[in-house]
Amino acid sequence: MDGLACGWEESSVNTEGKATPFWYRNPIVAIQDILEHPLFKEHLSYAPVKQMDSSGQHIYAEIWTTEWWWKTQVSFLVLSDRLFLVRFSLCLGELECQRDHVREIMSERSCQRDHVREIMSDRAYQRECVREIVSERSCRRDRVRENVSESVSGRSCQRDRVRENVSESVSEGTCQRACWRECVRECVRERVRERVREHVSEGVRERVTERDRDSGSVSSGQSR
Repeated sequence: MDGLACGWEESSVNTEGKATPFWYRNPIVAIQDILEHPLFKEHLSYAPVKQMDSSGQHIYAEIWTTEWWWKTQVSFLVLSDRLFLVRFSLCLGELECQRDHVREIMSERSCQRDHVREIMSDRAYQRECVREIVSERSCRRDRVRENVSESVSGRSCQRDRVRENVSESVSEGTCQRACWRECVRECVRERVRERVREHVSEGVRERVTERDRDSGSVSSGQSR
């Protein structure tokens, strides 16, 4: 047939030691080209057909009207259906196995999730313990700071008291010194006064004795 898409191909056959060339076309490509040709669309049949006359006799015309085509295609369909059922059952078995495997994987994942949740709960408990320890330490630090501040304030109060006592003692010492100085001054004045009085009394006595002597000498002269 001319006009086919497949071209001629050359080959050779050895006959009695001689190469005999021949030309051919690829039959698969040729049949595909014929089946795809639009002019043969109405003249091709892909299913078996049973034609009967008015008396019910089977009419045999083309190859698709014979029993062979019918038996071959129907047996192939039955076989294909059986193969499909076998494949479908195998697929169901594989699906069941896959479901079991998926269930095992899901159970393992659920166990892993439970384990992860336990680990997370343990970590949360550890975090709470750490927070409690940190809070206790902070409370202790605050108590130590309060005690230190109280001790510092107490020491400052004690220092102020000591300073006040020292200032009071110094003021008392200054007062005592002033009193002692005044007492010393008064004592010195009294001694000076006594000495002055003693000197004055001695001078008066000497003058009196001298007067008495003078008066006695005068009286003795007159008597003479």
